[in-house]
Amino acid sequence: MHRVLALSNWAEIPAQLREHPADLLVFTPLCCADGAEPRIAWMLRHHPEVGLLLYTDLEGGGREAWRFGRFGVDDLVVEGVDDGRHDVRRAARRALARALGRQVGRAVRGRIPPLLERCLVRAIDGAIRPMTAEDLAEPEGLDVGSLMHRLRSEGLPPTGRILRWGRLFRAAAALDRDEHSVEAIALALGYSTGAALSRAMRRDIGHPPSTLRERGGLQCAIEAFLNREGPAGPGPGLVLH
Repeated sequence: MHRVLALSNWAEIPAQLREHPADLLVFTPLCCADGAEPRIAWMLRHHPEVGLLLYTDLEGGGREAWRFGRFGVDDLVVEGVDDGRHDVRRAARRALARALGRQVGRAVRGRIPPLLERCLVRAIDGAIRPMTAEDLAEPEGLDVGSLMHRLRSEGLPPTGRILRWGRLFRAAAALDRDEHSVEAIALALGYSTGAALSRAMRRDIGHPPSTLRERGGLQCAIEAFLNREGPAGPGPGLVLH
């Protein structure tokens, strides 16, 4: 279950987030008409874990999408165009995925090479849909073979493992937030069964889902990733003590 914060006055947001931590902030352009860029920058700096979803009208759709996208908003919904229940859910999932990528990227920044950080964030951003190595390579201006060569030359994991970690981070975050069963989380992220997700978590993070729920799945996943997949890491399948 996601915690959504929807307010009409941006000035209320800092206090509300202190009292009621949220996963997603839904707002309109009018909320920050007196200074959108610094307000969004404040959110990204102080609450990178919160997804930012803009709700705008058809007249301002293209213009606001460009302007707020430049400021760092994660996604938008246009009134009367894609504001049906399923459309809003899809936009919210995309915003939450980008926020998770941002949160993890900040946690690993400076501890892994920039190339790996960028690829990992892309893998997390895209974990709600089928992703391929091309999705990691294209933003780098590389073909898959060139990206694989660069990763290998820097002692970094191959694209397949990076994509696998993208799904694992999404699953670990879901365990922290959701009351859904492991089976439901697994199926939502493209695993064949809950048992398949459990095996992947034991192999790569070092704990079963029940333990991750108790200890904090996302933090455990971050620590495991840094230990295993950084330049000096021992690789997958090894549990560090």
